[in-house]
Amino acid sequence: MEEFKGIILIILAVCLPLMPVYDVNASDEISTEADIIVSKNISMEIKEKGGRYIIKSEYDIQKILNSNRSLEDDFSTIGESYVGDISKINAKHNGKKIKSKFEVYPSPADAFFSTYKLHVISYPYDIKVGDTINYTYREEIEEITYVPIYKLYNDEYTEFFKLSVRHDQNLTVEFDLLFSHDPLDYEIQHPSPDLSVLLFQNIPERKTLPFYQESNWQATIAIKISANDSLITASTPQKFTEWYKSLTPLSPELLVNDKQFMQDELAQYTSVREKLQHINNYVKSTYRYVQDLRPSHLITPFTPSEILHSGYGDCKDRACLVSAIAKEAGMNVFMATVSEDLFIDYPYTHPYLYNHVICYYEDETEQIFFDPTDKYQSFNNIPDYLDQKQALILDPENPRTVILESRLEEPSFEIFIKGNLDSLSDCNAVLTVRERIKSIIQSSKETFTSYQYTNFLNDFISSYFYKMTISQLEELENNDEEIKFTAHVDLSTFIIAGKSKKYVPGIPFTLFSSDILKRENDSLALLFDKKIKVNLRIQLKTDSLEVVPDSLVLPTSHFVHFSSTADNHSADSALFEYSYARSAKKLEGDEKFRFIQFSREYINSKNKMYQIK
Repeated sequence: MEEFKGIILIILAVCLPLMPVYDVNASDEISTEADIIVSKNISMEIKEKGGRYIIKSEYDIQKILNSNRSLEDDFSTIGESYVGDISKINAKHNGKKIKSKFEVYPSPADAFFSTYKLHVISYPYDIKVGDTINYTYREEIEEITYVPIYKLYNDEYTEFFKLSVRHDQNLTVEFDLLFSHDPLDYEIQHPSPDLSVLLFQNIPERKTLPFYQESNWQATIAIKISANDSLITASTPQKFTEWYKSLTPLSPELLVNDKQFMQDELAQYTSVREKLQHINNYVKSTYRYVQDLRPSHLITPFTPSEILHSGYGDCKDRACLVSAIAKEAGMNVFMATVSEDLFIDYPYTHPYLYNHVICYYEDETEQIFFDPTDKYQSFNNIPDYLDQKQALILDPENPRTVILESRLEEPSFEIFIKGNLDSLSDCNAVLTVRERIKSIIQSSKETFTSYQYTNFLNDFISSYFYKMTISQLEELENNDEEIKFTAHVDLSTFIIAGKSKKYVPGIPFTLFSSDILKRENDSLALLFDKKIKVNLRIQLKTDSLEVVPDSLVLPTSHFVHFSSTADNHSADSALFEYSYARSAKKLEGDEKFRFIQFSREYINSKNKMYQIK
């Protein structure tokens, strides 16, 4: 059982949302008939107690296992946050009590608004298609700010979802709905002044879509609550910031004896950017990343002086320390909460939407977001996984949400290959990697053994190119912005040798999937996990042969570009140059239409060949 618990913990910590979860996550598999038929009845009561509002909820959830695939996940989970309490769990299989229940404690990617505990209901071994699982439980939350967010998932048929909120008559309850696809039909009822009801019925399973990471759910339901017409949930940037300020200082300060820390070093720099970069580099390289999952620390940092002397801290601790050091140097650096997971811009704020903290600075000339937690990210840019994500700037005077934007100035990856037509299996290259690719490589170097790292590096770099094997990578230079490698390259299967001619592909990159064409007729955005810019140059000694000059340029816009050229570089050598860039992670409307057109031409041009004869 202990081994089984460990497996469950790994699966659940990766796959489940970070805060109260009332079901297993959606699968990416598609079927014409729903795998699971779900009914959910949630009865919530909001009562004032001792000058604050508490939440008590009763949950009644039924699942009909409707296919063989539904039997693969033989458990359900209930998430418990550190501000809530789950009790009176009662589970049944076809009306017979389920005895196998246990608890696991996830280790989240970051200790910020994370789930404290997961209650796991393990199904009997003899479950079969058509069986019914029913479970009920009670949840009590002592802080109105943490009123749960609910989701309707795509891999299940929702027979009904009913959320009834009983409340004092001086309270107003609003249901804030966000749909990942087209809006669903629903009803909002107010049978009495103290009861608000939201009802969904007969919501079918919906097909998931490639390049749309939010398609595993159909609706997100948040609850806004006002008392005497004044909002009491943290549903706006202002309310969230006021609430968070009541828990921890938003302009943190070092103790008197620590105020001069690093100030002499900072005085050597003239620009704000240089000073902030020095602080950022010091904090992320000096302080060990350690998660302290005690309830008192899950959402608020330790004091700056505690962090300074402890030698460790998580994301909010690091952002807090940077802010305090910068303040002593006359710079106002604010903490900013952000989600690493959400691709859709939520119209409201809520503690459960955020799982990371970074830093923000602004003056008359520039705005700077930076992440003192990401060990390998250069100061001049944000990590790629935060690009296009919503950040909430915790500026007490002007709290606001913004969409983060990473820059794509230099190529993420460029490679210059030199070789000879007579020995294509023995070419040499210099590679330069930056930004996200650089971070991946540096992280893997610390994580893997030397042997594993070598294999990973060879496979990872080679995966970007069609029939090109890159190996024997040796680090040539490593700085804050880039890593350079020398490498051995085998082009013997990349270049096709005929009797009198040789053919060089016009498109060398393996960056496209034909699945993109499946998205042509829907109205939803294309969402990508990264921006990318790749340059490739191949210079070959050709002796008496010459290249037939040629080029390929696909329809270009400000967010996507591809070109390749072939020409004679000198009397006895040829030069092939390739460039691809996609500078957007989210494409909608006309941009999406043009990108799909571009993709079709890219895919159709894969047989383009340059000739050497």
